[in-house]
Amino acid sequence: MFQTPATVHNTIGLLGRGGKYLRGAVGLTALRFASVGMGLIVTALLSRGLGVTEFGIFAFAISVATLLALPLTGGLPTLLMREIAIAEAKNTPTVSAGLTQWGYRLMGLVSLTLALLAAAAWWLGRKTGLWPWDPKESIVVALVILLVPALSWQQVQRGILSGHQKVVLGGLGEQLFRPTLMVFLVITLGAWVWPYGALGVLGLQLSATLAAILMSFALMRRNLPARINTGEEIHNREWLP
Repeated sequence: MFQTPATVHNTIGLLGRGGKYLRGAVGLTALRFASVGMGLIVTALLSRGLGVTEFGIFAFAISVATLLALPLTGGLPTLLMREIAIAEAKNTPTVSAGLTQWGYRLMGLVSLTLALLAAAAWWLGRKTGLWPWDPKESIVVALVILLVPALSWQQVQRGILSGHQKVVLGGLGEQLFRPTLMVFLVITLGAWVWPYGALGVLGLQLSATLAAILMSFALMRRNLPARINTGEEIHNREWLP
């Protein structure tokens, strides 16, 4: 029985989408394996160079920063991914561009608020004598507070790229760029960092995260649609919870 042209067209479309999903699944799996591998290398290098106590401090600080980054975003990455995907499906690029800019501004405002609150807490604690940490521990706390919005920015970037159907590219910052940069920094600068213990390695982690954010921005500029001349549509009341 012969197939109609419409049936053939639909079949080709399904096969094309299936191939696209398969490539995405393979890409995400490979990315995950790379992330785990790099993580193991980082763990081996740090545990050997820092020792048990300092490595424990570093691991605890990273865990705290990762946990705090989740509520800081407030579901923003998921919202951006969903709304950008809807805007792209409706062919409304002004809304898509507006969502991207709105997400950046909101995340910037949240990051600034966190920094001001942390500075106020430090000042008040020092003023009243209630600040519980010594200078070294205070710097560790400061690095954790800086890491929190940096990790949140990576999640926002992932949400934006995923909304544009760039799921694999969205995972590069967190799962490839950051751990690879961390391995590079530890290997090249480890001899100068080990005397500072967890404090120095947290500085390397912050540097790797910021560099990964910049690399993801470069990816976004290259792979996402250019901002159109008509500007962006921003709907605060619709997007804010």
